[in-house]
Amino acid sequence: LTRADADFRLFAVASMALNVFFISVLAHAGRHVLRDPIRNKGTAFSPLDREANSLTGLLPAAIESSEKQVRRAKIQFDEMPTPISKYCFLRELEDDSANLFYKFVAKHLLECLPIIYTPTVGEACVRYSELYRKPKGVFITASDKGRIRKILDNVPMEDVHIIVVTDGGRILGLGDQGANGMGIPIGKISLYVAGGGFDPQHALPVTLDLGTDNEKLLNDPLYIGARHRRLPDDDYYAVVDEFLEAVKDKWPACLVQFEDFSTRHSLPLLAKYRSKMLSFNDDIQGTGSVILAGLVNALKIQGTSAQDARIIFYGAGSAAVGCAQMIISLLVSMGISEGDARRQFWMMDSKG
Repeated sequence: LTRADADFRLFAVASMALNVFFISVLAHAGRHVLRDPIRNKGTAFSPLDREANSLTGLLPAAIESSEKQVRRAKIQFDEMPTPISKYCFLRELEDDSANLFYKFVAKHLLECLPIIYTPTVGEACVRYSELYRKPKGVFITASDKGRIRKILDNVPMEDVHIIVVTDGGRILGLGDQGANGMGIPIGKISLYVAGGGFDPQHALPVTLDLGTDNEKLLNDPLYIGARHRRLPDDDYYAVVDEFLEAVKDKWPACLVQFEDFSTRHSLPLLAKYRSKMLSFNDDIQGTGSVILAGLVNALKIQGTSAQDARIIFYGAGSAAVGCAQMIISLLVSMGISEGDARRQFWMMDSKG
């Protein structure tokens, strides 16, 4: 056997292996398309699309419009007996086809908003570990410190335009929900896509799973999060800072929204990063701006000047503090000293 014969045989074997590989890839291409929620259009694939994506025979014969798909989904949605079952249905619909999910939500927005977000998302967070079926978003834990930038390279998105991130520390009015708090970033991303025009291919929910002090979760055998108590502040900020620096390095133009962080962490994080990267805290700034607008108009209707208003907050979390800060800024802009402005407020926490 000459060297030339050996090289030829090696080339022939390699070519055959490569052909087998490509045949295998093509044979499974259709299945991969149907499993990709961004690309999957289900029965809306045209005959040409079905042929081009190796889908022929993998779908029913009917070629349907997205409008007909939405009608079918509405029938199924209406048959769900409870809000949480409707929530699970919509999450499964999104996992199957993001295109159909957002067409459905846009078509039936008023019905869907209280399902994909408050109030139903609260129950979804409490039961997140119990209802968990498919991974979504990114979970960062304390053990990931030192390699968070590398972990972000695992995200299957070329570019990320918006991140909604929580540490699960103060989920709605439910307190510490740990990793179960992921339901909030997922829900908020849905709102931003459906109502704000963000592209779901570039929107990422993130949970910083840095432990929980919720005893019920720590003792729950089904809990999906890191099973330890919350980190001390120094360790906590070290992980959060590394995450935010990693985001800034990988996606410099990305908007980061802090969502449902504990009060003692949310204010310092906003103060530190609001001028360093494109970021905001929805509980403090978003809620604050809406409440401020409502207060201004309420005072006009009432005929009361802002200087004479006396305001009581029932609740002293980050949202209430943010609202108070926004109102104080307004009063200061009207010529009232900050000290006098603060004396117009009373804060009552949840324990009275």
